[in-house]
Order: sequence, then structure tokens, then C-alpha cells
Amino acid sequence: MDEATMKHLWDFAWATPRKEYGPMSRKQKAENPAEWAGFVIRMMLLLLYLVSMICLLRYDEALRITWADITFQVKDNVIEDNWLDTSTDLFLQDTTTFRPVDFRVKLELPFRKTHQYGGIAPFYIYPDEERPWMCLVRMFAVWWVLARERCENLDGFIFRKKISTDSISVNPTDGMTSDAFLECFRNNLLDIGVDPRPYGTHSFRWGGCQFLYKVCRWDFRDICDWGGWAENFDNPGTIFKYCRGMTIPGSNGSTT
Repeated sequence: MDEATMKHLWDFAWATPRKEYGPMSRKQKAENPAEWAGFVIRMMLLLLYLVSMICLLRYDEALRITWADITFQVKDNVIEDNWLDTSTDLFLQDTTTFRPVDFRVKLELPFRKTHQYGGIAPFYIYPDEERPWMCLVRMFAVWWVLARERCENLDGFIFRKKISTDSISVNPTDGMTSDAFLECFRNNLLDIGVDPRPYGTHSFRWGGCQFLYKVCRWDFRDICDWGGWAENFDNPGTIFKYCRGMTIPGSNGSTT
């Protein structure tokens, strides 16, 4: 997975018209292969791809993220370098007082490695105004709006079971399974004419390391620290291979 593929998926998703989908027969599905999903599902998938890449997670880890794990924060105008918890509405609606760069997302994953002082080391994610297709803050906000249209109270899993063509389960414990995600991911790649077969379990983490190292120009140790690998600098050989774009054994031979 790389930035160019993400942009292609992003363009395709935003070009997907929003409409109501009724039950489809097998014949209709065969005649309209692109309608395996609609705008809503494609937006959920974009967020899943991005959080996996940017936070260097396996997709099965990303599927476990809940709404309780994320907090929108806004820059404090009074105290320098201080951030205040806020609502997503402020990010989406108050464009006169605040700019996108005044916001960030705090992501705390209970299953992430604990750092050397004992607590859970959170991700602090900032907007990417130059590359909206790689802006995780924006995608969290977009999915928050779409999910709110279907679920009165947002709790439980962020990534929900796909219902029919373009809806999600309202049950907060009804998360998307790994098998369901892989099927959606393969279909999504076929949407943009990409062969899904080379993609494996390491594709997003591999792509994220590549993006941070080659595009964002992060230092190797900073990438290790960001990914939670720096405490004992465990398995630096694998991380080095991610950054250099080398094949990782046991990942279906994927370097994409």
C-alpha cells in the first residue's frame, strides 16, 4: 500500500454518488460489480486504511478501535502548547475561529504496547493539509458524521459490520470481521484496477513506514518510537526492511 494507491481510492470514494440501495439479485450484482458498496462503506474503509497506515497497525488491530479510544482536541488560545478536548462539531462547523491546523486527534489504544513508564502511549495525529487523501484527522471527522447519521449514540466499535450494500450495523459490539474486511479491501482494489493478490497482512504497516520515511522524511528511530517499537528497539531488522521497501517473510511476499 502506498500514497498513490490511497489517493486513487480516495478519489474513487468521493466520486461515488450517495444514493439509497435496495436489495440486489445475483444478476444485478454481476451486472454492476462496482455496487458491492456505496459511499458510506467506502468512507469507512478509507478511514480503516489510513489509521492502519499512519499508526503502523495491522488491519486486525485497527478493527478493534472503539469510539472511546479517540478524542478530538483543539489548540488552547490562552496557554501555549496546551490542547483542550472538544467535539467534532467544532472541527466541522467553526471555520471562522479555528483553522484545520488548530485541531488534532488523540488516539489511545488499550492493546498497544505500554511504554517504559507504564501507561498507554497515545498517538497524537495532526491534519495533513497538503495531502487530504492522507489526512487521518479529516477522515475521522467525516466518518463521525456518517456514523452519526446511522447510530444515535456513537459507542463501541468504529468499524462496524457491513449491512447490505451501503449501511452498517447499529449494534455497538457488531464490529467488522477480518474476513469481511479482506473481502471489502479486495473489491475496493478491483474498483481502481489494482490486483489485490500481492497484498498481505503487513501491507498497511509496510506502506505506513514507507510513507513516513520517504515522503514525510521521518528518522528511523522516530518511526520506531511512533509505532511503539522503541522501548527495547525490538526487531529493528524488520522495521528497517519496512523502511527500505524490502519483502517481509510471512507476509504473502507483499511489498505493496
